Amino acid sequence: MLTAADEGSHVVVLGSDLARQHASHVGNTFPLKGVPFQVVGILEPTLTAPDSAALVPLAAAPQLSLDALLRPCAATTGSSARRSYSSPTTRRSPTPATA
Repeated sequence: MLTAADEGSHVVVLGSDLARQHASHVGNTFPLKGVPFQVVGILEPTLTAPDSAALVPLAAAPQLSLDALLRPCAATTGSSARRSYSSPTTRRSPTPATA
């Protein structure tokens, strides 16, 4: 996993499926939204969502999120689709309506 020492650097821990699909290993460079990150770890398989996640330090996440907001979505043509990977996001539960 990431440590406090990783904050401020472009490092990534990849989920097992993501690493396998891209033949990535520790020490490789892995692009996220066009930004190169150094792979510093690969998670063990869990057969759940983290297997396809890319974990980055908090300081790098806003840069990736802002980049995603500034770029339009790529159109899917035929059977090929552009795949982008980013850090996992936290979803907030809806605020209950008041009467």
